Amino acid sequence: KVNRPSWVEELREFIHEENADFSLRNLGDILQIHPTHLSRDFSRYFGTTLGNYVRLIKLNKAFGLLLTSKLSVTEVCYQCGFYDQSHFTKHFKQVYGFPPKQLQRQISRR
Repeated sequence: KVNRPSWVEELREFIHEENADFSLRNLGDILQIHPTHLSRDFSRYFGTTLGNYVRLIKLNKAFGLLLTSKLSVTEVCYQCGFYDQSHFTKHFKQVYGFPPKQLQRQISRR
């Protein structure tokens, strides 16, 4: 098993619980480690880049909201921290294989 620095679990919890600025500089300040060190070591412990990890968390939150709420795709997009619907839809489709509107249509038929 890899001997993980203490900041790894602290960062995981912060990213999952907060809706904040996930820039390397901000996260480095919070964790008190240099942004370059964070960037270099992030993928070693998380298996992907910081940007992709944060995006996947946002997409998982969006998927849940689309399943359980009556929010529009646009409302879900902004609530999950995406800046525009086309960016959200593109990444959603890359991860899940279908656009968010298709998921909503399938749910509304039930």
